[in-house]
Amino acid sequence: MYSSIRTQIGVLVVATSVVQLANGFFGTYISLRVAVEGFDVPGLVLSAYFAGFTLGALVCNRVIERIGHIRAYAAFAGLVAAAVALMPLLITSLAWVSLRAIIGFGCAGIFVTTESWRAAMSSASVALRAFGSADAMVKVFDTAPEPHSPHVAYRPSANLTAEGRTDCGHLDDPRQSQSRQA
Repeated sequence: MYSSIRTQIGVLVVATSVVQLANGFFGTYISLRVAVEGFDVPGLVLSAYFAGFTLGALVCNRVIERIGHIRAYAAFAGLVAAAVALMPLLITSLAWVSLRAIIGFGCAGIFVTTESWRAAMSSASVALRAFGSADAMVKVFDTAPEPHSPHVAYRPSANLTAEGRTDCGHLDDPRQSQSRQA
């Protein structure tokens, strides 16, 4: 049973990761296509996705509670697929604003359904390991010091750099400056 749940969660996470990757590529493609089509409101077309995403994040939990995770995931994915399929057929600003909002709504639904489903399927120990692994990956790939770290001090300044730009401040790690002095 344990390996079955891990497999189900893994498949769910991989499928949603593919959706996120495709969504990133699609966003770039849409911004280029809006420029080619010469829409009169390109910013509205591009930002409609985020309006739909926000609405979806607020509403989709009711859909999940009403019809369940499997049907909700399929419904949200169907919304995204249908809206994407309609975009080449309806090439107007108003149509694309509406379709981008539907895509945002559906993507929010997919992502919330995935997290809700994963949380419902996994035990506390599996969830803690998953979050611990994700936290470890962030720490491995994020090597920059964080401003809220107790070892980092923010020192504001308004100096001009050699290129003539204003340097607005520095993040200093006292541990590094102590090692340089030694």
